[in-house]
Amino acid sequence: MVERSPEEAGVGGSIPSRGTMQTKNPERDFLFIHKFIYKIRTPLYNKPRSIPSVHQNYPHMRTDREKVFELRRLGHSYKKISKNMGIPTSTLSSWFKHEEWSKEIRDRLAVDVSFSNPERVKRLAEASRKKWEQWHQDCQQEAVQEFPSLKKDPLFLAGLMLYWGEGDRVVKNGIVRLGNSDPEMLKIFYRFLIKSLKLPREQINAWILLYPDLVDSIQKNFWSRTIGMPMGQFKKSITIKGRRPTKRLSYGVCYIYIHSRKLKEKILKWLELSQIYLHAQS
Repeated sequence: MVERSPEEAGVGGSIPSRGTMQTKNPERDFLFIHKFIYKIRTPLYNKPRSIPSVHQNYPHMRTDREKVFELRRLGHSYKKISKNMGIPTSTLSSWFKHEEWSKEIRDRLAVDVSFSNPERVKRLAEASRKKWEQWHQDCQQEAVQEFPSLKKDPLFLAGLMLYWGEGDRVVKNGIVRLGNSDPEMLKIFYRFLIKSLKLPREQINAWILLYPDLVDSIQKNFWSRTIGMPMGQFKKSITIKGRRPTKRLSYGVCYIYIHSRKLKEKILKWLELSQIYLHAQS
């Protein structure tokens, strides 16, 4: 084994000079120089170090959070906790957003506030009433603007007359509905919806009123083919269970319906306008 002097070994941080380097084994000398350079170039930030936690730097934060949770469990609102603890409500919201028990307290506080202030409840009810009145007027005004062009369509007037005689005219339920045992009547009404009013087919549904001796699948297939409505739009049928289980109507009663308060408001206004229009034509 070849011994090296301190200068050759790099002791004291000096790099061995080229003149003192052993040249008999170049490979060994290269590895020596490589290890020396790597040693002096290793950055300090690669060395492991411990980082104190937030609670170690700010021990009061843990105490505040525990106090906040205690106040919340007592039923205090975010506003009250924020005022007492000096913590923003946005921070409180982030702390409690995944706590189901806190959501229950929130809902209970909302109910308590609404019932504890009758004047506030009264104002909210009045605002809601005015909002619906304005919406009702907007629907009627839209129907008035559309009627001059729609009244020229015979199918539109035929559909309105069918709804006048057989349709549901209860405004509050928000359902446009017409039912009958006559397949041709339902066929015309369905065409009125998709051709005159341009309603998407997927918004129009139907169900059938049956007697116990009628087969549901057969009746749905009949009404689907006759009306031209896809089978997927037929909902669960209702079977009559009375003293007379035998059929009186060979295919039951079919109901076509659409859930739309706005459309119902407009149809009822169109009925009013159509009567005026037809009287003027006679």
